[in-house]
Parts: sequence; C-alpha cells; structure tokens
Amino acid sequence: MGPLERLDAYSVILQGPSSSDRGSVPLGNGVLCASVWVTATGLSGYLSRSDALTELDRTVKVCGFQIDLDIPPWDDTSVLQHLRLRDGILEITTTSGLTIEVFVDAQHDVLLVNGRSPEPIGVSAGLVVWRRSSNSAVGSSGLYDVTDRDLWEAPDGFRDVLETADVVEASSDGITVMHSNGRNIIAPLAALHGLADHVSTMPDLLTGRRFGAFLSTTNEHSRPKHGLHLPAAREFELKIATRSSQGESPSEWHDSIRRTAEAPGSGSESRERTRLHWNGYWTTSWIDVAGDESCEPRITATVLRASESEAPAAPAAASSITRAYVLTKWMTACASGGPLPIPYNGSLFTVMPGAGKHLSLDNFAVAFTAPPEASPTVDLNPDERSWTVENLWQNLRLPYHSMMQRGEHKSLHPVFEYYRRFWDLNRVRALLHHGAQGQWNTEMTLTFGLQGPAVYGTDRASLPDGYAVNRWGGAIDLSPGLELVDLMFDYYKHTNDMSFLTTELLPYAEDLVAFITDRYMEDEDGLSVGPINCLETYWDTINPLPIVAGLHALAQNLARVEPEHLVGFQQLRSLGRALPPLPMRHTDHGEVLAPAAQYTPERKNVESPELYAVFPFRLNDSVDHEVLDRTLNEVIQIAGIGRPTEMGEPVGTPSYSGWQYLGPVYALMGRIDEAADVLSNNAALANPGYRFPAMWGPIYDAVPDVDHGANILNTLQLMLLQVSGPAIRVLPAWPRHWDVSCRLYADASTVVDLEVVDGSIRILTVTPAHRRDDVILPAWAH
Repeated sequence: MGPLERLDAYSVILQGPSSSDRGSVPLGNGVLCASVWVTATGLSGYLSRSDALTELDRTVKVCGFQIDLDIPPWDDTSVLQHLRLRDGILEITTTSGLTIEVFVDAQHDVLLVNGRSPEPIGVSAGLVVWRRSSNSAVGSSGLYDVTDRDLWEAPDGFRDVLETADVVEASSDGITVMHSNGRNIIAPLAALHGLADHVSTMPDLLTGRRFGAFLSTTNEHSRPKHGLHLPAAREFELKIATRSSQGESPSEWHDSIRRTAEAPGSGSESRERTRLHWNGYWTTSWIDVAGDESCEPRITATVLRASESEAPAAPAAASSITRAYVLTKWMTACASGGPLPIPYNGSLFTVMPGAGKHLSLDNFAVAFTAPPEASPTVDLNPDERSWTVENLWQNLRLPYHSMMQRGEHKSLHPVFEYYRRFWDLNRVRALLHHGAQGQWNTEMTLTFGLQGPAVYGTDRASLPDGYAVNRWGGAIDLSPGLELVDLMFDYYKHTNDMSFLTTELLPYAEDLVAFITDRYMEDEDGLSVGPINCLETYWDTINPLPIVAGLHALAQNLARVEPEHLVGFQQLRSLGRALPPLPMRHTDHGEVLAPAAQYTPERKNVESPELYAVFPFRLNDSVDHEVLDRTLNEVIQIAGIGRPTEMGEPVGTPSYSGWQYLGPVYALMGRIDEAADVLSNNAALANPGYRFPAMWGPIYDAVPDVDHGANILNTLQLMLLQVSGPAIRVLPAWPRHWDVSCRLYADASTVVDLEVVDGSIRILTVTPAHRRDDVILPAWAH
C-alpha cells in the first residue's frame, strides 16, 4: 500500500452541520489559511495570513465569509464533510445530490468554492467584517498590561495608535474588504526603548500596509449592498482572493487583488494544480504507525460542561498517533509558507473566544472550549490570542525543529528571515544598552525587533534602557540566539548551502559570541555569564546551562566546518578556549547537571533548563549517560513534568504536554517506553469542544496549541530517526511491538525508507546507497 492510500484512512469525515466555528476545518496553501464550517444552510469561515498585520502589530484575520444556499436546512443526516488530505480539498456532499468543493489554490492566495447540484439553487455570498470602528484592542492585543478594562487608559505616546476600521466596498465585479494601516506603534515604542534616533534600524512591516479580500464569481449575479446573489443554477463558482502588501495606493491595491483573483484560471485548473501539489507533499515524507493503543485524555468537569453543545469529532482512527501526526503535519504545512513565522498561540486557525468571555487565566479552559455566544464584534472576535502578540522564541521554534526530517527545508526561511531583519537593531542595542559589540537578542520580539509596552514597561523613570519589567520571557536573552544558530547549523547540514553558511550563519554566530565575550568579563576559568535569567525558571543566575550548552553545541558544530570558511571570524575561532564547563551539582544519587553554575533554587516557571543539554542542543553523546539519566530523573521529580496535562486544570500546571520538550528528550536518550507513553498521551489531547480532531489544547497557549502538535511531530520522528555526526540511528527509541512505514530525511539530503512489521524490518532503503554503511540499528533489529 502506498503513502496516499495509507493517508486516506486519516482523512477527516464529519457528519452534519456545525452550530459555530467550533466545527471549523483548517485549509491552506502555506500563505492563505481558511477555517471553514458547514452551517444549516451553507458555509461560513475565516481567512487568515501571517502578514495581515495591524497598526498594533497584531496578526489578525483578513475577514470572515458566509455563503447561504436557497435550500431546506440540513440536519445531521443530510450533509457530510470530507477533508480529502491527499488532494487538499474539503468536499461537502448532501443526500439531495448537491456537492461543494472548498480549497485554497496551491499557488495563488485564493479560496475557491465550487458547487454542483442536480436541481438549480440560488446562492448568496458575502464577506464578514467585525473591525467596523477604530479599535484599541484592549485586553486582546497583549500590548498593554490591562487589569481593569473599564478603567484602562493607554500609556503616554500610545493613545492615538488605534487600529483603523476596515472598509467594505461593493462594485459590479464583486465585494472588497480592505484594512489600511494608519499611525502605528513603532515610533512611540522606539522612544520608550530609548531608541528614537535609531528607528531606521528597525524593520517596518506596518507602515503603508493594506490587507483584505475580494469576493467574486464567474456566475451571473446581482449586487446587494453587502454581498452577491447568484440566481438559481446547477453549478456555481465563488472565489475569495486575499492580498497583503505595503506601499500600494488604494487603487493599486484594488487592481492587484483583482489580478490575484484571476490568476488561478478555471476551477478545474485550480483544483488539479492543488491536487498535484498535495499529492507531492504527502509522498515526499510520511509516517504510518500501527499497533499503538489509544489513550483516554484527562479532562476536568469544566471543560466537559463547556463542550457539550458541539457534536462529536470524527470517528476513531486505526492509530491515534498516526492521526495526530498526519493532521498536525497538515495544519503546519497549511500555515508555514508565509513571510512570517507561524503564530505559536493558535497558528492561523484561531476562532472566537467562548462563552462570551475574553481570554484570561481565570477562564482559560472555558474560553477555549465553550462555543461562542454571538457573532464577532470589534470588542470580542477571533483575532484574540492568549498571552501576547510578540513572538516568543521558545514557543516559535518547535514546529521548525521537525521540518528538516520531512525534507521541508524551505519552510524554515520565514524564521531565518524574521530574525535576519533585526541584525542592525540588535547591534545598536548591544552598544547603547550594554556597551558591547556584536548583537543583543531577546526572547520576545514584535515584528520590528522590540518588546511591547506590557513586557518592556511604560514607567521607565527608575529603570535602565534595555531592562524589561516582565522578568519571565521579557528577561530571557542570549539563549534564543544560540538556539537559532543551532537550528541554522541543522539547516546547513541538511542542505549543504554554502552561501547560507558564509553569509548568514557564521556572521550571526560571530556577532552573538562577540556580544557574549564583550559583555561578560572573561576570567581564568573562562566566561562568567551573568547575572542572567536561566529561561523563565531561575532568575539572576551565573552561567546558566542553556547558554553554556548552546556555546558547547556551537563549538562542536564549528569543529565540523572547514577551516577556510572560518577565516575572518576571530571570535568563533577562539571560542573553545573560553568555554565554561556544563554546570553540575552533587546529589545523594551522584552528580547531575545543574540549571546554572550559581543559582537560587526557587522556581519561577515549569521549564526544565537542565534538559537543554539533550534538547535542543543534543550534547547527549558528549555527556556521561549515567549523569544524564540521573539528571532526567531528578528534573522529573523536582519539576513535576512526568504527567500529561489534564485539560481544564490551572494554566501553568506542570506536565509534559504543550511546549514541554520531555518527549523529544526521552527519544534522544533512548527511553523507549517513556517516549511512547508521552507520545500516546499527547496524541489524545485534542480539545473536546471542537470537531476537528487535532485542535490541541487548552494546555499552555491558544487553541490549537502549535507547540503541542509540534512536540508530537518531534517526538515521533526522533523515535524513528536520529543523526549524530556521520551516524544515522534508525529506530533508536522505537517500541518493537509497533509497526511502522515511513520516509524521513537524514542530513546531507539522505533519504531513509523504512517498514517494520511484527518486530522485523521488511524494508530499509538509504539513498544515496553509500550512506547505508552509516546506519546504526537497535540490537533487536539485526
């Protein structure tokens, strides 16, 4: 059986219409994403792009849409939704013979809705807009520290920065909605950071930006004020084109979006192009597991009560792990091709907050599970996300760690380009705020490289420039940059892109090391980095493990680079002489890794910095395995992360779900039973209030929890394949009683095809063939 035939078992089938957006099915082409659900008399949905950025630097929906059919209302037995993954198409069929296909064109940012009916039916279609007045986005922007919405007042310098209203226009050829950014937050925030004279160093993705949608049809139609009406016909075709750009006048933008709408050609051409694209995607890499047992998710009574109004999800799949992997991979591919990274807090598939509530710690589970109580308004709408609008490195990174093993190298470009834009700004901040050369990077960034007012703080009278009042994510620096360098090295190993190495990777690494060595005095024992936060868990430490491990990983990677490529990179060439050792501490059971060389043991969050030696920095081959085993056992006991999330429990409760990385750590350390247990339980944590069976959460972040899905991808792939130097470890953490068929990629474009049945390897093909000599198998597989 081929990969497409195997895939068909995991295409999503939903019976009956949905009562709200909790029944939405995700679609996308990498840039344009759509959340589509069937109503009693038609379709509704939201359209999203990563570059739909407002004046407040929020990533918002482009708009919504609604399509109504002149038919008797559907019930649970009269309509069927089938997401055909192999073709990238949502097919809707009814007992009356009506068929509707919904898909996003693979090459053009257009949603197509094509219908065929044995009897003529009329169709009404319109765009749904909720940003109908100017908006400060209080409570939902994450920019301001709002504790009382009724008493809120914008900080000085920010009061006239509002999101302007969207404009809806009807014309003879269709309906258009357009958002045009007004005055944005860059200048006042630069002033707050003491960088008013250095705005030119900041990338500006906000000024002059226009984004929106254009609804059109090839059918004859009349034009009511806010929509299109198609007279009764047996076939209809609707297109919703989207566009986001900077620098275009309104007329230029209108002309451009109409060209976008025309670009797909006929519906049949677009459909075939999309089918070929997704066929190619699914045959490039796959994993199909059999023999795993489904787990029952842990769910509190609060979540159960909140989810009672929505119909159940798709029928149970043969393998819950395969279904979780396939559907997460689908959603990731749908959202990962845009110009900006995937938003960690809900990707591009966020929906309305539930129960009429704004998102907060007090109602996290209910707001992310209960159905909405009303249609979107300027105050309460699906643009709302948890925590913040900033990109947090620790949350942003995890989907991208999994991509190279699937051969999806180009999908990392948005991440590299995002941080590349900050080089000039980071150099200015390093010099002005810390008196150091090189680049200073932080964990939390808006698209122009700075932290927002709620993180940085607006009362700066007694605070030095560069100091963030948020001492959690706002106070993390250095380690994100070291992780980015490590990810860049992984990309280089997989692509052998020499230009990337010499013009992007090594210059950034040189700047980063220059800043570390210039800012922190070097003594006879090497660098003494601190006081500095060790992730969010331990504050004001010396030589925290994530930074020290990152420096050791960088040194190991540099040792594999040809010396001629390091000429001119003085800091990198001398790095090995300045490295402090990995911090250790003594316990009753023996020596273990410590969070830092010096630290106060009070924990501020549930992260486990000791595990960074294994993931993401993969020093497990250079650290004594007994030390690692003892460390892991100690961390699980201290941090309390050896359990899955119980959905609905207080946010921040320790677990191995969400953005936690215990699953990949278990896989990298060869702990087979534990890795399988984490994977199985995490695959069960789809939100019971949603019909689509991979809307992960609520755990730590918005639904769908992008990091939770990413850790399912990372854990499963690392259980099957790991690369260390020239060695290709196949099945390094695989339960012998699980069958599997897969294709994954090692470094240097090496493809591994594998099939295991009943504990025996049936197929193991490594391309190119000479890499077969580098394969290491577990003892049971010989």
